[in-house]
Amino acid sequence: IENRVILNNGSLKVNITSPLMQQFIVSKGLKGKRISIEDYAFSIASLINATIREGSQEDKELLLKSFYNVCFVQSNKRGSFGALEEIGLEVMRRMSNNKSKQDKPVKLAADKIMKHIEENNMLNDKVIMLDVTNILDSSVTGLVSNRLLGILKRPIMLYKDMEDGLVGGSCRGIKVDSFKNICLQSNLFTFCSGHDNSFGHNIHKDNLGKLKEYFNDKLKDLVIEDVV
Repeated sequence: IENRVILNNGSLKVNITSPLMQQFIVSKGLKGKRISIEDYAFSIASLINATIREGSQEDKELLLKSFYNVCFVQSNKRGSFGALEEIGLEVMRRMSNNKSKQDKPVKLAADKIMKHIEENNMLNDKVIMLDVTNILDSSVTGLVSNRLLGILKRPIMLYKDMEDGLVGGSCRGIKVDSFKNICLQSNLFTFCSGHDNSFGHNIHKDNLGKLKEYFNDKLKDLVIEDVV
């Protein structure tokens, strides 16, 4: 309850003093008296995430500083390099650049995977199980999973080769209460941990065939199409 009070009152625009959040309000043209949970989750959080993953050490340090420190910093903007800029404005620009750097390889990887899925007639499976050892960098596996989830409308399991005959990676569930529990009930995994529909996994490569059969039987009534 206390955290909810802090969020509700701290999200009122009249109470926001953070240079970063003030610039976020301006740059996104946010309307209303407060920043909504959706604004946090789908906008500012994704920019912060991209900067943590893709940004330089300087980007990350400026990001932290911009939450609380009202100051001017040197800009890295083309044509204005070295000029003094308000820290909130400079960090928002850097975060947007990092998001673009992150989005491009994610889109390219997702497109490559979709082509592979279609060419190998995998769209009849209730769960898309895919070896991405030579396709994906580990840092973007979860992001690509999220992107594919919106396209394929079914649970996804991406994995890479590991030691001792294991494969491991990222799972994402959709249209089920808990894809993690479904995986655990198979008794085929050596490791499944995380949220109900977003978690990591390890499994022996020899069990992948059994797992595919299990998924198709367990989820035989799963509707793949969009439902309004």
